[in-house]
Amino acid sequence: MTYCNEKHILRTFEHIALADHYSKQGSVQEIYDDEKIDLDTVINKCEELMNGKKEN
Repeated sequence: MTYCNEKHILRTFEHIALADHYSKQGSVQEIYDDEKIDLDTVINKCEELMNGKKEN
């Protein structure tokens, strides 16, 4: 983002972050699924952004 600002490039950025809380216990995959950072969810989010769709 800093680069785009310095070069006056207008872009929209999607901020993806984890909430500040303790995760439930479980396997690594269960935690990924619970936090919505599993591979399928991340790929779907990227596809939505590339296709110009946004979740509500």
